[in-house]
Amino acid sequence: MIARYGRAGPEGLVIAPRRRSFMWREIGRYVPMALAHTRWLIGDGQSIDVLADPWVDALPFRLWPTTISVEAGAGLRVSDLLRPGEAVWDGDRLGQLFGEHLAERVRAIPLPGFAGPDVRVWSTTCRASVGIGEVSRVLQLGLQPGLDCGWVWRFGLHQRVALFLWKVAWERLPTCSVLSRRGMSLSPLCLECGVAESVDHVLFHCVRARGVWSMTEILEDTWSGRVIFLEVVRQWAGVPQMRRLAIRASCTAYQIWLARNARVFGERRLSQRFVMERAYAQADEIIQVESAHRPLIARDTWGSHIASAAPHRVFFTWEPPPPSFLKVNFDGSVLDGGRRGGAGFIVRGPGSDVLAAGGHQIFDISVPGAELRAAWMGLSYVRRVLHASSILLEGDSATVISWIRRGLSSHGGAHPLLRDIWMMARVGVTLQARHVYREANGAADWVAAYVACHSGGTLWAGEREMPGALRDLLYSDSIGCIRTRYV
Repeated sequence: MIARYGRAGPEGLVIAPRRRSFMWREIGRYVPMALAHTRWLIGDGQSIDVLADPWVDALPFRLWPTTISVEAGAGLRVSDLLRPGEAVWDGDRLGQLFGEHLAERVRAIPLPGFAGPDVRVWSTTCRASVGIGEVSRVLQLGLQPGLDCGWVWRFGLHQRVALFLWKVAWERLPTCSVLSRRGMSLSPLCLECGVAESVDHVLFHCVRARGVWSMTEILEDTWSGRVIFLEVVRQWAGVPQMRRLAIRASCTAYQIWLARNARVFGERRLSQRFVMERAYAQADEIIQVESAHRPLIARDTWGSHIASAAPHRVFFTWEPPPPSFLKVNFDGSVLDGGRRGGAGFIVRGPGSDVLAAGGHQIFDISVPGAELRAAWMGLSYVRRVLHASSILLEGDSATVISWIRRGLSSHGGAHPLLRDIWMMARVGVTLQARHVYREANGAADWVAAYVACHSGGTLWAGEREMPGALRDLLYSDSIGCIRTRYV
């Protein structure tokens, strides 16, 4: 599409298109809105501009209303803020560019040990690929709420008439004015009246349309304009006594449009009485079919719940790892709508003995991003500090567990932390990832909530250093306290 129609620029305008495409221009108009909801995740830092790209927050530094040394940061890449040859922030360089609090936020960003390319991801999911639903929800937030046209599809009309009414509501009929703008060799004016042809004019103001409406039993106030017509038809559709009239009005507008098409494209000119009679015949057919075949309601279709779908209660406990394994329970916490949060982990051995627990406060994060950060921190600790080779990774995020299980070769544009996890698992390590219910992950959840409210990083190397509330949770896990959940 880019090669055929041109690339959309930062303002959404199509640059140097080879062919004029109205739909491609319309897509390009929403590009800036979609890009505003993406951000960069650091791999090697060579692709990210310090000031122009969003990497600490969804907003680039050049748009921040804060004191940043713009002159010193011009042209710098994130890789320039790292110590040469190390995956560690250069504290002196950060101090030159940013203030104390902003430098702390930068230090809280994880740096994967195995350098890879930087990845641009969707801000709410931290994934390089994004679904149409995610983009649609973002675009709808930036648009004015439109008409509620759901009643059109619940009306019970023929599908073609319902689609026609929907297009009328959104002014999406291909009138001569629209087709002329799209490059067709048609005059934008009405053939009968000599004025610009709009949806309102074709259906309600044209002399031929008014002639058809005047032959019906529908009052003139009803067909005086598009908005009034749709509102009246919607009201009639909800009243059983007026439903027949609503169907006749809809079919009349539809047949006026078909007759207009026949005139514009040179097929034939239909008389006004013929258009009216054909509309009434179509309406009577719809009414007869509707009365003979009443639409099923949800209760008729689905019935009562089957026994296997009824909720039931399950019992479970936290289980210690197998011999020679270390278990890492991880969890993420998100506060203030994602502006800050925490990533925490707990490391325990086969005898339920606690080896370490800790985490870090994080900023501008999604729930999957916080969970992934926690898994990466826990695995990094047991590999690089405890030098474990048999690891059981356990968390209550089914999404993150599924990401980790896929393996390195399955996702080319993966999150840098995911790549780091996969690389650590390939170096002579036995790594098992398992999903558990949230109730069995209570200790890691407590750590994540704790670090979310305390700046910087936290690490307890042993159970004696831990707060009493955390020790109580760990004790209940070690004695096999039974948890309950309805599923």
